[in-house]
Amino acid sequence: MIFEKIDKLIKHYLSKDVSRDEILEFQKQFEVIFSSFREELEAEISIEKYEILDSIFMAFDSYEPNEEIRASEKYCIDEVTLIGKVKDAYEKISRD
Repeated sequence: MIFEKIDKLIKHYLSKDVSRDEILEFQKQFEVIFSSFREELEAEISIEKYEILDSIFMAFDSYEPNEEIRASEKYCIDEVTLIGKVKDAYEKISRD
């Protein structure tokens, strides 16, 4: 049930071109669901799927909307890279 919510959330944001504000909203929603329901997700899905969702969570953690900060912090990623990582991870989940 929790996975269905995350799945719908990811599909919603990947189905269109998203603005910076929409990416921030996507990040907030994903992080709240994932963080609040970790135990339920672990029980509901395979460890492989959980680890893929965790990689999305980590990608959001690396996202920095401010270009100046990204320039000085090498681990920070931009919107294009973030969405690419989410798409790649979601494709892995969809193959199962």
